[in-house]
Amino acid sequence: MRQNATTTNSFNGTNKSQPNFLMLKPQLSMKNILHFVFGRDCKGIETALPKQLKTIAFFICSLFYAVGGGAQTVSQTFSSSGSFTAPDGVTSLTVKCWGGGGAGGGATGNPAGGGGGAGGGYAEKVVTVIPGNMYTVTVAGLVSGTAAAGTNGEPSWFSTSSEVYAKGGTGGGLGSTNNSSATGGLGSVGTNIGDIIFDGGDGGTGATGATAGGGGEGSGIASNGNNGGVTIGGFGGVGGDGGAGGSVSGSGSIGLPGDPIGGGGGGGRAGSNTDRNGGDGGEGQVSVTWTCPTASISYAGNPFCIDGGTGTVTFSGQGGGTYAASPAGLTINSGSGDITPSSSMSGTYTVTYTYSSGCTTTTTVDIEQVPVVTTLNACIGGGSITFTQSGGLSGGTWSVSGGGTIVAGTGVFTPSTEGCYTVTYTINNCSDTKSFVVFPTAPPAPTVNPDCGAITVTPPASVAGFNIEYSFDDGATWGPNTPPVAENCSGYLIKTRYVTSSACGANPVGTASSNAVCEESAAATRIVDLTAPTGVSTAGSTGADACLSAAAGLYAFDALAAAGGYTDNCGGSVTAT
Repeated sequence: MRQNATTTNSFNGTNKSQPNFLMLKPQLSMKNILHFVFGRDCKGIETALPKQLKTIAFFICSLFYAVGGGAQTVSQTFSSSGSFTAPDGVTSLTVKCWGGGGAGGGATGNPAGGGGGAGGGYAEKVVTVIPGNMYTVTVAGLVSGTAAAGTNGEPSWFSTSSEVYAKGGTGGGLGSTNNSSATGGLGSVGTNIGDIIFDGGDGGTGATGATAGGGGEGSGIASNGNNGGVTIGGFGGVGGDGGAGGSVSGSGSIGLPGDPIGGGGGGGRAGSNTDRNGGDGGEGQVSVTWTCPTASISYAGNPFCIDGGTGTVTFSGQGGGTYAASPAGLTINSGSGDITPSSSMSGTYTVTYTYSSGCTTTTTVDIEQVPVVTTLNACIGGGSITFTQSGGLSGGTWSVSGGGTIVAGTGVFTPSTEGCYTVTYTINNCSDTKSFVVFPTAPPAPTVNPDCGAITVTPPASVAGFNIEYSFDDGATWGPNTPPVAENCSGYLIKTRYVTSSACGANPVGTASSNAVCEESAAATRIVDLTAPTGVSTAGSTGADACLSAAAGLYAFDALAAAGGYTDNCGGSVTAT
């Protein structure tokens, strides 16, 4: 069986709702107004209520929607017959049925006017159901107007005709006598079945064949439908408007159809020996509303880092639903709700759990990019450095494993202890850690043995985690403490420095500081001269041989005269002894 049905989801409170929990008597009272407010989301107040009650109704409606509260509800509306399966976890429904409008009466007299069809009735009831069971939904269809008495409108009902039942409006009478108009159908004929019931408006009756009756208005949810008038259909309430009666012109015309939901058709008007059909009776409707069972979802690991593992939903309440995310980009298992950040795109998503035939609950999931930390090596005495990150969100926290102090909000690091350490940037559940070196202050200028023979360099103080390297060419090349032995009259420029003794993150073994304070020592200069002075001593002041020992009984030694005869290989001074 073909079925036209629509489902709507709503909330009581600021998101608007249809809790439908008030059971009303069929008279226009404050209770009726409250029922109207909550059942129709403040729609139609302007036309459904008397002028003196509109201000009060708007005030009460606005007040209840402002303070919120109440459960989520879902409604399914049927515009044609079908079936309804009670959702999981749902044991009661609020069912609303509108009967179809009666067709307007035809006109065959000359002149003559048909009576307007009556509007369809209304019935509402809270019905107990069993989850998973199927229930019959019967919706009144359109009844066609003819050149005969109007056909009665069809009833609408839920489950059985004795459960919730809204009668159809009575058809309008046939205008078959010249110079006469038939009576309109009565909305009060028949019985509606429900906790809340209202009748459709009566069809209108024309006068002396010059006019036809207008259709009665379909019943509202808080009052009977308005009656049709002469030519004019009933209107102004919540139900479908009645159709207008046929034209008052000489030849007349067919009656106009009643509107959905449940409007009665207008009566036809005949003139100039031309028969006219009455207007069609409007179709009915059935609405089923249920309060959603409770359900909630959340993700304990939220927000998630895009390189993280599977995120598992924390669920409570009514099961049997499915999961979906919007916008596109989040990888989610529709059955379990598990998400996979590594195959998702970064962004903010709304995860919706849909259950019990349209009930929903939502939560937000954030997938964030991994921050990438950029490090610098530090130097004791060389000032502070600033670590940075890219890719991740700003506003995270910086921390270090040691070596000094760091400003958590800015990444500014002040070194105090040499060694290999790590720095970490953390934002929500995403983080990145990198290693860096804190170098010791460079050693002082090397201590080197005096004279001009073989070089001996005294090592500087050792520092844990660092090796000492030596340079004998003013820092051009570095290596172990192995001094050169070749003569160098200009002197070797000797330096020392500290380098890492093991790898530290991206810093390999043997990494030196680039900060001038820690880079290398000042230079010490040392010549190597292994060639003896050459020459012959000159005569002393009192003898021919200045080097002759006075102990031999000859002349005294003259050191100045002796040195004067010799020349040093490196151009230095010569001393004779």
